[in-house]
Amino acid sequence: MNFKKLITTSLLTMFATQALATSSTTTTPDIQVLGLFKNAAVLNINNQRELVRVGDERNHVRLLAANSEKAMLEIDGKRLIVSMADNQAVRVGLPAATNAQAHLISNGGMFTVTGSINQQLADFVVDTGASYITMNPQHAKRLNLDYSNAQKIMMNTAKGKTTAHVFTVKSVRIGGIELHNVKAAVVHELDSSKMLLGMSFLNQVEMQQKNGLMILRKGS
Repeated sequence: MNFKKLITTSLLTMFATQALATSSTTTTPDIQVLGLFKNAAVLNINNQRELVRVGDERNHVRLLAANSEKAMLEIDGKRLIVSMADNQAVRVGLPAATNAQAHLISNGGMFTVTGSINQQLADFVVDTGASYITMNPQHAKRLNLDYSNAQKIMMNTAKGKTTAHVFTVKSVRIGGIELHNVKAAVVHELDSSKMLLGMSFLNQVEMQQKNGLMILRKGS
C-alpha cells in the first residue's frame, strides 16, 4: 500500500468542501503519514518531511496524540484521526516494503524498533558495535529458530569473551526494508528484552541521523 494515499481522497474532499462552505481562504495542507510512534509522528507536509512531537505545530498541523497505530491531528481547528494500515508489512507504524526505508526514533539516546525475523515480530535496539543480529536463547525459542547446528565462535561482549552460536535467518524486516539470509548470533549472556540490530543488517543499508530520527534506506 502506498502511504502517500493514507490521507484519503474522501478526507481531503471533506476539508475542501468545508473550506468552500465557510468561504475560507485557508489552503488545506497536503499531508502524508510516513511513521507513527509513541507521542511522535513523521509527516510529509507539503512535500517537506517533519518529525513532529505531541504539541508541536507545522504548517497549521498540530499533533495532539500519537502511538504506533494512530495519530490525532488538528488542522486549522479541525481534528482528524489518521492511521497506517498495510496488510503486507509489519504493523508497527513504519513505511511499506515498497518504500525500502525505515524511520527509527531516539528513545533515551538509543534507537529502538519493532520489526520481524522470519515474519515473527521482534523488538530491536540498534547496536553498531554488534557484528550480527544478536539474541539470547529465550528470543530464539520464541521465534522458533533452530541454532543446534550453528557455528560456534568466540565473541567479545561488555562482560568479556563468550561463546556465540552464529547461523543464518531467512529474512529480517525493519520498517519497509526486508533483507534475506542475514547472519544472526545467539549469546547466552545477553540480558536484554530486545535483540541487537547489528552490522550483519546495518552494513546492507544506508543510515542517516537527524534531529533524533534515524532513517534507514535499502542500498541499490
